[in-house]
Amino acid sequence: MRAVLDSLSPGVKIAFSYGSSASADELVLAGSSVSVNDGQGLLTFRTDYPVPSIILVPTEPYLAQLVGGRVEVTSVVRG
Repeated sequence: MRAVLDSLSPGVKIAFSYGSSASADELVLAGSSVSVNDGQGLLTFRTDYPVPSIILVPTEPYLAQLVGGRVEVTSVVRG
């Protein structure tokens, strides 16, 4: 996930999801980090750009883009 966010550049939108099962761990974006509880503890990875405070749910589609030096992440509504 960190690699996806760090690869953004202005004007580029990336559609993504993660995990192959809805029972996978949630990812927490906050400040300038991505965190996940892997069952043995909290793993936190720094990001190149500030990220919104949002909890990402596995298998759900999202859209990420870089706006004004900050990452925006939005849920994609399935139709």
